[in-house]
Amino acid sequence: MKLSNKKFSGSVAARILWIWTFVLLLLPNICLLFTERVPAGEPWARISASFGFLLVPAAAYIVLMTIPRNVGKTVWTVFLLVFFSAFQMVLLDLFGCSVIAVDMWLNLVTTNASEAGELLGSMLPALMFVTMFYIPPLVMSVFAWRHDWRIGRNFVRNARLAACACGGIGLLLLCVVLVSQPRVKVRNDMYPVNVVYNACLAVERFQQTRNYRLTSAGFKFDARALRADSIGETYILVIGETARSDHFQLFGYEKATTPMLMGRRGLTGFRNTLSESNTTHKSVPMLLSHLDARTFGDSVYRVKGVAEAFREAGFRTAFFSNQQRNGSFIDFFGEQADTCVFLRDNFSGPAAHGPKDKDLLALVDSELHHVKARKRLVILHTYGSHFRYDDRYPASEEVFCVDGELEVSPHCRERLVAAYDNTIHYTASFLDMLINRLEADSTNCISGLVYASDHGEDIYDDGTGRFLHASPLPTVYQVGVPMLVWVSDRFRHMNPAMAGAVAENAEKGVSSTRSVFHTLLH
Repeated sequence: MKLSNKKFSGSVAARILWIWTFVLLLLPNICLLFTERVPAGEPWARISASFGFLLVPAAAYIVLMTIPRNVGKTVWTVFLLVFFSAFQMVLLDLFGCSVIAVDMWLNLVTTNASEAGELLGSMLPALMFVTMFYIPPLVMSVFAWRHDWRIGRNFVRNARLAACACGGIGLLLLCVVLVSQPRVKVRNDMYPVNVVYNACLAVERFQQTRNYRLTSAGFKFDARALRADSIGETYILVIGETARSDHFQLFGYEKATTPMLMGRRGLTGFRNTLSESNTTHKSVPMLLSHLDARTFGDSVYRVKGVAEAFREAGFRTAFFSNQQRNGSFIDFFGEQADTCVFLRDNFSGPAAHGPKDKDLLALVDSELHHVKARKRLVILHTYGSHFRYDDRYPASEEVFCVDGELEVSPHCRERLVAAYDNTIHYTASFLDMLINRLEADSTNCISGLVYASDHGEDIYDDGTGRFLHASPLPTVYQVGVPMLVWVSDRFRHMNPAMAGAVAENAEKGVSSTRSVFHTLLH
């Protein structure tokens, strides 16, 4: 009797574990029914496609999960799909829509561990969801494998009959839709096919990235200096991180986030600027090169960046970053400078104790005062306003009261915005200090500074529950960025037409991606 009860209890537990895993696999399909719009013209086609995209994967999951009868082996057979499911649900919690895109896979391998830790440490609801629903079946499956928990033959037979029915109906619906609606594509619109397809594209691009030095070796700008060698020139390019133009006092924001820049002589702000990407690994290389969103994917593996162009023209170049190397084009374009330093390369402590953007000033001072050169370009890549916001500035420079811990939650929006505004104030102070340094040397050379953020960020702005950036469907908050241009008095005196063009275009719509590189070279 005891043996019989043991077998019975094991069989019941096996079925529970099997059903639990199946529900987890199907959960993203169900959620995406409500968050994604199938690109079909007629309502009947959208409905048919939606049900087809639900029933066909459900049938495939059942077939995969009934191949081994040992339910522990079953769970680990579909482990990759379980991982996709957990990843997809976390993204839906963050962004509210869209499947795991190519850029999201690339973000996964280019985001450093400290950034990931900062974000995960604040995502309590999403982490609790994954911990409560995804971890237990994986743990149970190990026990089930060892103790040979098996699903019964009748259960397998009934499950496969259900798979045949679901698969048959789903395939019929999809055949009708795919024939009549050419915009509907399985590889783009059916989860998890689209996730796997995007992952394969990401792997392909990652491999191309690793070969960058070979594929770009022969590239030349053939750049040359137009001004005489006797004229000293110093330019600074500052690439910001996650800053939004609508949080700059300079552009009408109600808080005093940029008081030190207000009314500054020689400074022009471009309030209607958009970035062409909401991801750092793409937007920063576009700012550092002549590429834009249309040409980036095809050409980035063969071209070089702005530091190389200035070097060819006889400039001394330096690239200083407050971020960490991650094997992306940011590293490659930075390493093309005469001097390249990443402050965080050797830092392994808590993020709150890490280098701040103003620590870059010591490197700038060393470059300007101790390295002899008549013409120079200094590129700075800051940490700016990247989450966690309160780790981006020292406590002594907190201007707007945060009053509590930061959590990734709409209920914490007031604190998140206060901390975010502190990062903008800190960035403005940093830019002010850089301009002061250029002004101090303006008697010996003409000088200028260009600042542009790589992208913006959602901070629970419009009731849609969106937070952070890099979502597959960006909002205006993720691409609306500040861009500033400052030129010295001597520059304006020697180049009145250029200075006039900057002022004339201040109110126009501007793509930072297409403007920064060419503005610097001009």
